[in-house]
Amino acid sequence: MQVKINGAVDEIPDNSSIRDVLTARKLPVDIVIIALNDEIIKREKWASLKLNSNDRLDIIRIMGGG
Repeated sequence: MQVKINGAVDEIPDNSSIRDVLTARKLPVDIVIIALNDEIIKREKWASLKLNSNDRLDIIRIMGGG
């Protein structure tokens, strides 16, 4: 199915969760924030929340600095 990830259309397997997308992209889950269709999603829901065709997923990396 197609979803928009950070503004680009991407093909992901049907029935994928947010956690599946992060794992496939080898992103560290402890330093990202996820917005799905403009709504921030709590980390506890990432494994159970399934994505739908045409969803908009924004993966925001948290960066520290000084």
